[in-house]
Amino acid sequence: MRTTVLLSAGDCWPLHLSALLSQKGEEVTVVLLDRGADLARPAHPSNDRVATALAAGAAVLVDTDALRRRGIPPTAVADGIKPTDIPSVGDLLVDATDKAVWL
Repeated sequence: MRTTVLLSAGDCWPLHLSALLSQKGEEVTVVLLDRGADLARPAHPSNDRVATALAAGAAVLVDTDALRRRGIPPTAVADGIKPTDIPSVGDLLVDATDKAVWL
């Protein structure tokens, strides 16, 4: 099952959930939107949760507009996180997702 988790808050428990789903063999993509983009900063206190999700096999994307609004250049995100734009997120949801979760 291909699951996309849309994370629009700064909470990091969805990253833990994403890691658990990935460990069970699901193909998981986490998209950091709005306040969730703060988690893309390498110095964020919850950066270890992002690293755990990545290590479990989840793909982690961050919205470039959310980064821009926070003054974070796309080149300054933590290792393993891929900047993306909203049209690409729409394509992901329509073409490559069996289940979407908005948190």
